[in-house]
Amino acid sequence: MNGKSIVFFGSTETSVLKREYAFAAKFDAIIDRLGIKEAVKKKDVAIKAHLGYKSNFSAVHPFLLGLLARAIKEAEGRPYVLDIPRQIQDAYLRGYAENVIGCPILPAAGIEDKYYVEKKVNYKGVKSLKMGGNVKDADILIDLAHVKGHNNTGFGGAMKNLALGCFTEDSRYAMHDTVNYDPYWSAERSTDAKELVKACPYGLIEFKKRRLTVDFGLCNQCMRCVQEDRDGCLSVTML
Repeated sequence: MNGKSIVFFGSTETSVLKREYAFAAKFDAIIDRLGIKEAVKKKDVAIKAHLGYKSNFSAVHPFLLGLLARAIKEAEGRPYVLDIPRQIQDAYLRGYAENVIGCPILPAAGIEDKYYVEKKVNYKGVKSLKMGGNVKDADILIDLAHVKGHNNTGFGGAMKNLALGCFTEDSRYAMHDTVNYDPYWSAERSTDAKELVKACPYGLIEFKKRRLTVDFGLCNQCMRCVQEDRDGCLSVTML
């Protein structure tokens, strides 16, 4: 990729009660400025979106997803929306349905999560990654992401939407587990493990059977445990 990224911003605010000033019109304008219509003609276009889960509806609104799908179809493209099976099963309850969006909604790796291409990586306990076959089959991939709080990385957005949402469940779990792969506590050097447990205001540190563990999935990296560490036995790397 050459040069700097170009960012188009469409504010949700409007000062004039006309359609061209509405957020949906700004969304249409951004689609045009991105050159999507010129790129999708007679091509299979996968739109990777996150459709929420159960009561979680704070994702890209299905109306906007439909605007993008219709723009692609008007340009003679063949759009379909991708997400993981768990999100798709009850997506219709949050408004994500083919008759609303105007294109099929498919699991990235098939209904049973078994349609994928695999690549060996051997990284921090991850032997291989399995990318969904419906991702591979697309001629063009559009990442339609929203920003959300994420307990391991602070915030998840466009990269997380692809790097996790385009893969099988076992690959997603393996990628999440890499955060706990590197040793962060030295039993040999530790003399204050019980004090470290007390230092966590959220109760995320345990010391059982002479082993200290930190629940990094919920850790907000306040670093109180590191400040309490008197013998250099604990190492928490800021993400």
